[in-house]
Amino acid sequence: MTSGSQPMTSAPPSGTHPDRWHRPDGRPAGSPTGTGRAGGVLFAVGGVVTAAGNIVHPTGGSASYHSSIASQLANPVGTPAAWLTLVGSLLIAWGLWVLVDGAWRDAAPVVRVGARLAVLGSALLVVESAVTLAMRTAAVPYAAGTVVPMVRLSEVLYAGCLPALMLGAILVNLGSPRLAPVVVRILGAIGMVAMALAGPLVDGIHTISLWPLYLGGALVCLWIVWVGVHQAMLGEGAAPRESDLRAA
Repeated sequence: MTSGSQPMTSAPPSGTHPDRWHRPDGRPAGSPTGTGRAGGVLFAVGGVVTAAGNIVHPTGGSASYHSSIASQLANPVGTPAAWLTLVGSLLIAWGLWVLVDGAWRDAAPVVRVGARLAVLGSALLVVESAVTLAMRTAAVPYAAGTVVPMVRLSEVLYAGCLPALMLGAILVNLGSPRLAPVVVRILGAIGMVAMALAGPLVDGIHTISLWPLYLGGALVCLWIVWVGVHQAMLGEGAAPRESDLRAA
């Protein structure tokens, strides 16, 4: 009970540094460490699951795009591969969403824009994986030459989602030098460029001879897992800052 029944206030205790209560720009001080660790775990696990999906994903092994897709649809391993890609993409999108609204809120604009673009690309990849699961029921008619609209939808989604996802990842990679060593960032960038080209060139215009571009996915997953683990271990201390670009 206070004298005079004056209402209690939430003013900081005497001698407390104001940064504990407010950020330099006047916003209330948050606790992004938790979001940094949670987002990092989601991001890293998403990278591992996606890498597993890439490993078990069947390859067509054919000179024709149609026969290659028909072979993949007929392979029973394609179902778990699509599920792994779906779950992995969902976790990557979730992890980035948590990070960009939490620990990465003070990152350079290029990082925040890239992360949001990567979320969009990952979400489209989730939809594409669901379409792939659905179109597996049409494996026999597709192999016989029947036009299957879901296959064309999958091609369009791949041609769009991979460039969006990889461009977003490239922007995050360029704008956050503290998230990974130079070697990992370079390898990741190589994989990102390869995957960004693979979507429109292989699935968009059916240039099956360029399918090795999809091998770049392994390098992208390496970068994702490294960044996620680093972020999960260090929390806010690993989060990119706008000053990183000026210091680089």
